[in-house]
Amino acid sequence: MGVRHCFSTRLGGTSAGVFATLNLGNPSGTSAADSEENMRGNYHRLSVSAGLPWSRCSARQVHGNGVLRVERGREFENGRQADALVSDDPSRALCIRTADCAAVLMASEGGRVIAAVHAGWRGVVADVVGAAARAMVAAGAAPVAAAVFPCISMRNFEVGLEVVKAFRSQGLMAHEVPETGKGRAGVAESCALQMVRCGVRREAIELSGECTFGSAADFYSHRRDGAATGRMALLAVPSGAKVMVR
Repeated sequence: MGVRHCFSTRLGGTSAGVFATLNLGNPSGTSAADSEENMRGNYHRLSVSAGLPWSRCSARQVHGNGVLRVERGREFENGRQADALVSDDPSRALCIRTADCAAVLMASEGGRVIAAVHAGWRGVVADVVGAAARAMVAAGAAPVAAAVFPCISMRNFEVGLEVVKAFRSQGLMAHEVPETGKGRAGVAESCALQMVRCGVRREAIELSGECTFGSAADFYSHRRDGAATGRMALLAVPSGAKVMVR
């Protein structure tokens, strides 16, 4: 890929309780909260260990398909609503936080332009992956390689039949489970399908295969632990090569 990046586990930080130990974000919809001091320290540990810039860009993730552009030489306002970030700036890391949703990284040839994407089932249905790929093209380079980091597996992601119908209507990965009256949806597999539709070769897409729900020792999981739990993070930085806009 030519892209410096990392995806955190929940291990090696300073947070305690339900946020133990490498928490990188506070949940919404609950009074439980980790301290800003803990999270700053955790980000510092992760950035230093991965050799990534301390300066990072992030958005308020809302399970939609909004994309924000991070451009070299221009200021970026953190906290705006979006679920994908596109960048050509090698001095700042893109940051996506998850606790069962998929963190997706797409890169152009040589990693000159990248996209970091937050994709839960609503974002998948809204085609946030496709929106990020189109934003990469607008920034000067199409995606040619990608990775989907640990998220909830299809086996553990029980959903209502309306979600199954929404996935199937777009030719994505979901199936009914007649004995339960519900279904299961494949977030990682569906993201891969959408990237293929955007022109990324399937063999250039790496799926982690690790399930956040199934590994309480390594990962936070909203579905397993409820709203009061921590967040992992994907950090990614483009290469320093100059981007040629065509």
